[in-house]
This record gives sequence, C-alpha cells and structure tokens, in this order.
Amino acid sequence: MRGNQANRRLALLLGGAIGAFVLGAGAANANITYNVNQTIGAGGVTGTITTDGATGTLTGADFVAWSLLLTDGVSSFTLNQGNSDVLDYASNSSLYGAPSVDVTATSTDLKFDFNGPDPGYLGFQAGGDYSGQHYWCLATASQAFACKGGGQTVAPISVFVSYQFQGYSGNQIFASVAAGGDGGEDLIAGVALELVRDKDADRGHRLAAAFAGEGLAGGGQAPVVLA
Repeated sequence: MRGNQANRRLALLLGGAIGAFVLGAGAANANITYNVNQTIGAGGVTGTITTDGATGTLTGADFVAWSLLLTDGVSSFTLNQGNSDVLDYASNSSLYGAPSVDVTATSTDLKFDFNGPDPGYLGFQAGGDYSGQHYWCLATASQAFACKGGGQTVAPISVFVSYQFQGYSGNQIFASVAAGGDGGEDLIAGVALELVRDKDADRGHRLAAAFAGEGLAGGGQAPVVLA
C-alpha cells in the first residue's frame, strides 16, 4: 500500500514538473537576460543585457533593457536603457546600405562577428548619439565611421579624453545566460528533494542523478569573457 502511494506521488510530482518544464520551454519570445563580463585593454564592461527573446540575427530594436558599467581603468560610467541608446548598423541602414548580420543570439549567448562581411557595429551610448561620449562599441574589421574597427572600444567619459580598445576576430560570444538555465532543472531537483523528504531517499537520489546525467541538474552556461 505504501509503495502504491509513493508511486502515485512520484507520478504527480513528475507530471507537474515536466509539464511546467515543457510549457516554459515552449513560451514564445520571453525576454532573455544575458550577463556581460568583457575585458577591453586596461578597462572593460560588466553588467547585463536583456533582449526580447529573439534568436538569430538581432537589431537594436531587440534590446529591451541593459545595465552596463564601463571602465577604462581610471574612470567609470553606467549605461542603462533610461540614459542611453542602442546604435547599430541595421538601424542606420539608410546611411550605410543593407542591414548588418553581425549580431546574433541563441537562448544562451549573444555573439558578434568581428569578421562580418559588412562595416557593422553594435554600440551602447549616452550623452548624444555619435557624440564620442559614454559608449561601448563592438565593430567589424571594415567599420571605420562609428567605431574603431576589428574589436571592442570602451569610453566611459569621452573618446577624446580616454578610451580602451582591444582587437578581436571571428564570431565571438560577448554575453551569456548565467548558470542555472531557465529553471527546468530546478523543478526536477525539487521533485528529487521532495522524495527524499518523503522517506524515499533512494528513489530521490537516483532521480536526481539520472537527470544530472542528462544535463538538466545544475545545467546552463557560465558567463564568458573574451580572451
């Protein structure tokens, strides 16, 4: 009798957890927050960027929120969606031609192709668009107008006062979702814990181990720093 009750409890717990996991995974275009931790010369950029959940090629319109601490090793400045703009080649295509394809997203990473086929860039800037003040910019090797090409530039105060630059090549990750994924693994872990608390420790431990082996417990990807 006790065994039957435990089995029914397991079925209910697993059904609820897996159902919630599947529904969460199927949610269309939920916002995604990525962590930024970039070293640029003697300075860098840290913080978060939130998109509208779009994957594939992104434009400036897909970035809905950000909080980015810029430093050149001496001065610092924080950009956010209230005091700054996103500038990108696609948004200014009337000046420069076809939209850029250099900024892409997956559910876990944001990437910029420094060897992109166009003079593309992605910038976050306060103090007036293209003013030279308070900005972080990623640019392809052929970009020569908006930013220094072939790398990342950070200018916390003004590019005319001090800035840091570091060259990059290839399609590089510049922001990643924090470890822990979208929470599905936490539901499974919770089921296992509930079984342990219900004096079915052996089954709970086996369940947790099985899902850990599938990459669902403790999954996700840590923030990436470009080297």
